[in-house]
Amino acid sequence: MPGRRLRNSIVYPAPACWGGIDFIGGGAARKILGGGMKLNIVFENDKVRAAYLDSDKKLAWGAGDSGIDMRCAEDSVTLNPGETRLISSGIRLQIVNDDDLVEWLIRPRSGLSAKGVLCHYGTIDHSYTGTGKVCLTNLSDKPIKIEFGDRIAQLVVQRIEKPHIEFVEALNETDRGARGFGSSGVK
Repeated sequence: MPGRRLRNSIVYPAPACWGGIDFIGGGAARKILGGGMKLNIVFENDKVRAAYLDSDKKLAWGAGDSGIDMRCAEDSVTLNPGETRLISSGIRLQIVNDDDLVEWLIRPRSGLSAKGVLCHYGTIDHSYTGTGKVCLTNLSDKPIKIEFGDRIAQLVVQRIEKPHIEFVEALNETDRGARGFGSSGVK
């Protein structure tokens, strides 16, 4: 794929349907997010890059999407019934932003959930730049095979608030008070 030079790297333009992500040099990608944020993505190797970028595979947000897909970057994984395992996504991500009020949220994909695979929700802090991993548990009674390049989770960017913390002697009264699990009913 032909590219243009940019600060000692070659920028490979992505298809228009990927909403302006550029793939930098051998392993990185950039996308301008809303509010002036920029997303940098580094692929562990060319095999991982191909798994994310081959023609019919989607890395970026499409119309109506709230997240991007994370893929299995391990050769072949079999999750036995009851087994929990961390699976590498093969990508490192960084949001370049004026503040640190963003986080990554790992969310399940409905297709895996329907097979009985639980994708544990996870938070990846703004400052973390290591390889993203997904924690999966097989809740079914059959082994589940996950192949290299399979979509295993969704990654969502979310703004966060950091309130001022104040230590007090008591909390304000509310109608619900300390009534917890099940106290609001099921119907």
